[in-house]
Amino acid sequence: MTSERDYTTKQMKELRAAFPGCEVTKHCENFTSGVPDVSFVNDGPTWWIENKRKLTIKECIDTVTPVQREKLRRLWFASNGRAIIACRVGPDRQAFTLLVHPVSLMAIPNIDLVEYIKREEAKL
Repeated sequence: MTSERDYTTKQMKELRAAFPGCEVTKHCENFTSGVPDVSFVNDGPTWWIENKRKLTIKECIDTVTPVQREKLRRLWFASNGRAIIACRVGPDRQAFTLLVHPVSLMAIPNIDLVEYIKREEAKL
């Protein structure tokens, strides 16, 4: 099983490969309380991504702290809906990726993060 750090590193590599020339930044939680793990900019608005690795969807959502939720809510509105929680859920925490809307905390159907971003960027 990989750690959240390893998952984030893999995710950043996937984003760079899928969007050549993009800027992907990992944020250090020690100095930026509530700021999502990763920001990503291609040719449009900045995407904000908070990564979680849990056994269940409920655990994933429950571990979003009040500070994280407020920051994600503000970023959601400031970035025109480009803030997301990416959860790896399942017994091996690799079963599937679940994207969670940061304001309503409702799950978005199982979709690959890169594919989701591509679809949303195409709407711009």
